[in-house]
Amino acid sequence: MYYDYSNIRMNWSGERRDKGQNQLHFLQPGELGKLFTDASKPADTSAPSQSASTPAPATPTLAPNTPTPAPATPTPAPAAPAATDLLGTWNGSYHPDQGESGMSLDVYEDNGKVLARWYFYSLPGKSNTKSGSVLMEVSYDAASGMYVLTTIAEDDQPQGYSTMSLLGNLAGDTFSGNSECAFSVKKGALSIPTS
Repeated sequence: MYYDYSNIRMNWSGERRDKGQNQLHFLQPGELGKLFTDASKPADTSAPSQSASTPAPATPTLAPNTPTPAPATPTPAPAAPAATDLLGTWNGSYHPDQGESGMSLDVYEDNGKVLARWYFYSLPGKSNTKSGSVLMEVSYDAASGMYVLTTIAEDDQPQGYSTMSLLGNLAGDTFSGNSECAFSVKKGALSIPTS
């Protein structure tokens, strides 16, 4: 009597014979149980495991959800120097032939021009300078890099005083120079002695 398991034929004497084969195989003790166990196992269709020497692919790390920075706004170039840089009032002193004297400038715009009223006077405790003023026009000389104040009206200049021009540089709140005479004034409220 024979039992047919797939391609295996086996008789009661323990002989195993494959179909279509002429050679016989005698089963050893315990081999019969293993034969049935192997035949009942489902085929292994899982992917072969990676060898220990092959590293597993790294899990991609996502960058934090940070906003993209906006492009930097270009810094505008500084404006070219102009006569209007001197607009405002200034106080200080200058050094004419008669010695250090007080001076104030009132710089303003009038009909598209920049004008300045230059007030001069004696400093406290001195009497070396007669008080007066002159009207000046303000410009900027790009060639020399200096601000130029030129007298255009001597409507309040004491008799015997000569006309002067002022050439100077601006550094922060200080306007100073050394042309016909040295001078230095700082920006601030107009301060002119009344007597």
